[in-house]
Amino acid sequence: TQNQHQTEGEFDRYGFNLFFISRLENEDAGNALQVQSIGKEIIENVVELFCQEFDAEVYGVTYYQPFIQRFSDLTAGIYAIITIEVAKDTICPDE
Repeated sequence: TQNQHQTEGEFDRYGFNLFFISRLENEDAGNALQVQSIGKEIIENVVELFCQEFDAEVYGVTYYQPFIQRFSDLTAGIYAIITIEVAKDTICPDE
């Protein structure tokens, strides 16, 4: 989901809340740590790919928050609040 976006000097900063959620294999949450670890790695890979594509830098990761939550099934995952910095108008150029 989108978070705060801002412009400062020659840079645009885009804030995002990134989530990875997976259904747990059983009710005792035995594989929750594995799911959370995989989720953190996937989030890091997505951010790295984005930064390579747009010549961007990770300006900050506020935190990674692992969780276990019941929806219709028991799930585990992780979310991160990140800010990515790019040269002004790289993603949405004024043309």
